[in-house]
Amino acid sequence: FAARQGVQAVTLGDHAVESLVRQGVSIAVGDAPHRDLSITTEVESDLAPALVDGPRLAQALANLVRNAIRFTPDGGKIEVRGGREGDDLVLSVCDSGIGIPEAKMEEVLRRSFSVRDSLNHHSSGTLEFNSAGLGLGLTLARGIVEAHGGAIGAVSRPEKGSTFSIRVPYRGPSALPKAA
Repeated sequence: FAARQGVQAVTLGDHAVESLVRQGVSIAVGDAPHRDLSITTEVESDLAPALVDGPRLAQALANLVRNAIRFTPDGGKIEVRGGREGDDLVLSVCDSGIGIPEAKMEEVLRRSFSVRDSLNHHSSGTLEFNSAGLGLGLTLARGIVEAHGGAIGAVSRPEKGSTFSIRVPYRGPSALPKAA
């Protein structure tokens, strides 16, 4: 079942939430072989499969985990959780990193990428602590999540860490046209 909403298409199917979480974490951790971080996962037990584009949603989660790795110093902690809240699947990444000032949070969440931005930034191929990059991870994750009819939210406190959450309809985007 393919759905198109906005500019990205998603291919929906039933996917186990625990598998999505583990896949997303595995993708991100593979990019940070030399980091000393405690990364744990916690998924509600007995969850029914979610109707989502599994590979794309795992990639969106991996992008959030990569950011947590990048902005958490060695010795820090990252917790990745998955669960159901009402009609929504909620995936969250909580870190003990450097955090984001409240005044910058809105900008971080709505940031979009343009080609001219690449003239002033370099992309880091590693996830070393506080390494620079183009900032595409959150933008790409947001596109995938919005294609599912969902949203990304965040709370953060400087020096205390951040929590970024993906929230998508558990049984597929309700905004999709229904067959008559």
